[in-house]
Amino acid sequence: MYTPPEVKEYRERVASHAFAAMRAKRLKPFEYAWVIVTVYNVRLDLDNAVAELLDGMNGIVYPNDGRIVVLHLYKNRDKCGPRARVTVKAVDADLVATAAARAT
Repeated sequence: MYTPPEVKEYRERVASHAFAAMRAKRLKPFEYAWVIVTVYNVRLDLDNAVAELLDGMNGIVYPNDGRIVVLHLYKNRDKCGPRARVTVKAVDADLVATAAARAT
């Protein structure tokens, strides 16, 4: 599948920031994740603005974005330029297994 160069560059920047943040806290990728994303001053639809951001953290913050079990998205405006603020928390695998068992 073709990926435009600007999208590839954005994913690489996200990966670089994610790697630095995880390394600074001496964290390994979370097996399951709860992700909170706030984007500021972005004209795109919220889902489009966040998709590449989540893809850029694959293999660094979590094995892949399919391991995100809770996702909160927010869109705000302020006086600063476009940016995103991301918080990721580990979700216990036993909790995920219990929720999955209850859903079936």
